[in-house]
Amino acid sequence: MNKNILIIQPGRLGDIIICLPIAKHYFDKGYEVDWLCPIEFHEMFRNVSYCKPVTTISKHYHDVIDMSFGFNGAPEMWWQITKPRWESFVDAKYHLARVSLDEKWNLVWDRDTKKEDALFTELNLPENYIVYHSQGSRESFTLNLPKNHPAIEFKKVAGYNVFDWYKVLSKAKEIHCIDSVLVNFVDSALPEFNPKYFHNVQNYKIPDLTVKKGWIEKC
Repeated sequence: MNKNILIIQPGRLGDIIICLPIAKHYFDKGYEVDWLCPIEFHEMFRNVSYCKPVTTISKHYHDVIDMSFGFNGAPEMWWQITKPRWESFVDAKYHLARVSLDEKWNLVWDRDTKKEDALFTELNLPENYIVYHSQGSRESFTLNLPKNHPAIEFKKVAGYNVFDWYKVLSKAKEIHCIDSVLVNFVDSALPEFNPKYFHNVQNYKIPDLTVKKGWIEKC
């Protein structure tokens, strides 16, 4: 019987993007990987062949990785006690998973080019455009965006997930992000994209996000 492992990371989308390389790491080591999260996030896993989303714990596992701090329970208590030790919450998640932080940038997914093309067409994009994301998990922000190109909002579009935005993002003239799912996806999926801007509307700093170099910080 194959080894199996359960990852507990209830959400949200940005944290799932951050932690997917952990699942790939264990899959490559021969594990069957389940991921415990609410069903609202299961669409994200349509492009992920190395782990399976589940809504309940219905079997025994060889190992469990619980990275659910930010929610109630023992992991949150551990996080509050050990927080000064970590440069960012991402460091803490990879520590709990026993995976090198370097793996964070090895994001792997199965591209669905038909979906990418369909979204590109559905958005009816102009020849030149920028993409921005201003909606956090709890509130929306007003960003100071350039006026030289039309601004396309990165948002939920019925029938598509964040991976389906890859073509739209790769053809944009600029990308503008707050601390949310898009900054983490672009950082791993489009590391050479330029220019890309991080809007510091939540009083975070780039090192706190554990992103690679190349981001231009804006207040």
